[in-house]
Amino acid sequence: MDVLHPNATLTSFKDNVTIQLKGEQKGDQVLFKAEQPSDDSNAIQELKGQLNYKTNVFKSTLVNHAGVIRIKKFEPAFKVKNMSDVSFNFYGISKANHPFKRFMTRIEVFDKANQKSMQILEGFQAFPNSIGYMDINFDGYYDVILSDLSQDRTVQDKRFIYWMYNPKTRQFQRSPQMEKIVGFPTLHGEKQQIDFSNG
Repeated sequence: MDVLHPNATLTSFKDNVTIQLKGEQKGDQVLFKAEQPSDDSNAIQELKGQLNYKTNVFKSTLVNHAGVIRIKKFEPAFKVKNMSDVSFNFYGISKANHPFKRFMTRIEVFDKANQKSMQILEGFQAFPNSIGYMDINFDGYYDVILSDLSQDRTVQDKRFIYWMYNPKTRQFQRSPQMEKIVGFPTLHGEKQQIDFSNG
């Protein structure tokens, strides 16, 4: 079983506190730890629980510095009735004379219900070690974001390829408009805003 390494931002509007978390996911089990642990006894140090990938509901426990445990359920801000249930196969090429050596060049999208191929995403060269899978346009459907390595770009150039999910066609559509923006998107779901200021 593959181990995923998701990142998260936990914001308390009541306490006006934001905590950056780094995680490890094995199947439906997710464990996040605070990037910068605090000595404050109320500060969250750990968030762990079970993620239902079909509903995106995360049943979890929060553990603070004092060891106090609180049970929390996180739900999507935008609920979708017909959420696509997909899996991905990733394909690439090797280039011995290039600094990155490997590139992702194709993604095959499968319907998890019947394991049939739904779509092939191609026509790009991307960093093979990570993929962004998040709702970038706040429509409730997850989109695919890849680090663009075409035209001799590097990861440090912060250029990205965006494949936006279209629920009407049940296909991912490439977004050239989004690709003109430099920087990785930081989502502010509570305001439905995207911040590219780290570009």
